[in-house]
Parts: sequence; C-alpha cells; structure tokens
Amino acid sequence: MNGQLGAWTVGRVAELVGGTVVGDASTAVSGLDGIDTAEAGDLVFAESSRYLEAGLKSRATGVITTPELAISSEKPIVLVDQPRLAFLKLLEAFAGNTHHETGVDPSAVVHPDVVLGAGVYIGPLVSVESGSYIADGAALMAGVHVGKGCTIDEDTTLFPNVVLYAGVTIGKRCLIHAGTVIGSDGFGYVPVGASLKKVPHIGTVRIEDDVEIGANCCIDRAKTAETVIGAGTKLDNLVHVAHNVKIGKSCLLVSQVGIAGSTTLGHGVILAGQVGVADHVNIGDGAQVGAQSGIRYDIPAGAAYFGSPAVPLTRRMKEISIRNKLPETLKEFRQMQKRIAELESQVERLLNSIPAEQVSEEPDSLAGD
Repeated sequence: MNGQLGAWTVGRVAELVGGTVVGDASTAVSGLDGIDTAEAGDLVFAESSRYLEAGLKSRATGVITTPELAISSEKPIVLVDQPRLAFLKLLEAFAGNTHHETGVDPSAVVHPDVVLGAGVYIGPLVSVESGSYIADGAALMAGVHVGKGCTIDEDTTLFPNVVLYAGVTIGKRCLIHAGTVIGSDGFGYVPVGASLKKVPHIGTVRIEDDVEIGANCCIDRAKTAETVIGAGTKLDNLVHVAHNVKIGKSCLLVSQVGIAGSTTLGHGVILAGQVGVADHVNIGDGAQVGAQSGIRYDIPAGAAYFGSPAVPLTRRMKEISIRNKLPETLKEFRQMQKRIAELESQVERLLNSIPAEQVSEEPDSLAGD
C-alpha cells in the first residue's frame, strides 16, 4: 500500500481532483497503488477499458477513470478527464511531509563569505567554497560539494554527493540527484605532434528553474559562454551533456543519453534511452527520437526519428518490415534460382536434340537472293 491517505473517503478524493463519484462516496480509502499490487483500501487509475476492467477485478477499493469509460460497478468510481494527472495530484498530496530540516550541520565546511538564505539546510560533510550563494529553502544533503562562486536558487535540493564545480548556476525548485557532477571540463584536446594538448574550458553551466537531473549525470562546462539546460527539463539517470550544449524547455532525456558538444535541442524534445547525438547538431522543437538511435544530422521540429543512423520513423519502420521478411524473400529467391536453372537445363537439352544442320539452315523466307 503506497501513499497513505489516512481517514479519507472517495468523495474527498473526488473533491481534491475535481471529479465526480459513481457509487458510494463515503467509502473509506487509505492508499494509492498500481492495479497489479493494490490491496483493500487502495485507489488505482485506469485510462482504457482494459485497465478499468482489471482495476474493478483487482483488490482495490476504487478506481479513477474517465467519464467515457464509466460503467456500473459495486466499487466506487471517480470520474475525471485525466486519470493519470488526478493520480499524480493524489501522490503529491499524500506523499507526506518531505520538507527538509534547516540549519548547518556541525561537520559542514562553509566559507565565511557564503550567503545563506532563510530556511537553508546544509547537511553532514557538505563543503561550500567562497563566493557562493544558497537561496531561501535550498537543501544540500550529505557530502555535497559546491565550488567557488556558485548560485543555488530557492527551494532547490542537491542530494548526497552532488558536485558543483566553480561558477555553476542552479535555478529555483530544481532536484539534482545523488552523484551528479555539474561543471566538469568539457572533452577537448588538440593534437600537438604525438601528444594531445588539453583545451581549457573557461565557461560555465546554467540550469534553469524546475529542472530535475537524475543520479550520476555529468553536465560539462562550456569552453566559453555556457552550457544551458532549459526550464522544466528532466534528465534521467546516467545522462551526459557535453560542453556548450543548449537544451530547451521541458525536454525529456531518458537514461544513458549522450549529447556531444555544441548541440542544440529545442523545446519539448524527447530523446529515449541510449540515444547518442553527435556534435553541432540542431534538433527542432517537439522532435522525438527512439531508443538507441544515433543522430548525426539535424532533425526538423516535430519530427520522429529512429535507428542508427537515425532516419524518419516511417521510413525506418518500412525498412524493419522489409528486413523481417528477408528469410522468406531469400527462400523465394533460391526457389526462383532453382527454377531458372531447371528451365535453362531444359532449353539446353532441347537445343541439343535438334540436328545441327537444321539449326544452321535459314528459313526460306529469310534467305537472301
């Protein structure tokens, strides 16, 4: 049973999510869960008739679904336009008090000139270097390191062992999960004879408001200017963003995405798991790229691409369909080869059965004068 609701009723839940109840609104509910694991007292949500049927057959006490799917049932049903969004609101409302502590742990090392806002939490073994600013309500969990001249804006949380190199800026209400490193040098070298000379990276990283970055991500600082992650963008675990990359607002980058230097993503771009993007590529607003795709060239706004190298999704699906038929096609081709060989053999036997003088004689109609 997840997301304890306490002494709540189906009617109160409907009021919170702006829905209506079919059935007994006074039915008590005590938790939220998925259909497969729900117990008595739990609410589940369903966005299709298939899942509604499963929810009604499950051990859950009630189901949240759309008016279009409403059916009569012994279990109470909450009708809303967007069941998934309603479920999200309930999860937020009943997740419990997640507000962090305030104050500075005695083991933390904070430079005297660091400015701390109201309600800040600095956890055990945190280190904050000179010139940094930690705004109201921000929280730095155990082991976080903040380099010189960093800014962490209001209500942002850095989970354990996050590292900010010098000069990094983090916006409001951001969540940076454990082990992520922001502001490390970009990967740049110039061949000099038989050796490689490192390119200094003197730019910075700017993370805008409401960004969430998963665990063990790496965001490189720019060679000059800044690497930018736009407001509302979400990065899954193990994502790498190289130097001078510009990511627009409300993008989704799924686990193990890697973006090479100086690439630009528009707003609302979705890169599925393990997508690799080459340097200096432009991906337009709203573009979507399927898992494990390799992007070498620009992608227009709103396009769907897939494969390595990535091509338009419709083209790739046709190619996959053709490829899946290759064994059958190869079998047919070999049958045709065999049949052609047989026909050639028959023709050859036929020619060999004709006397040579008949073959060499010309028809009278074709004879010359």
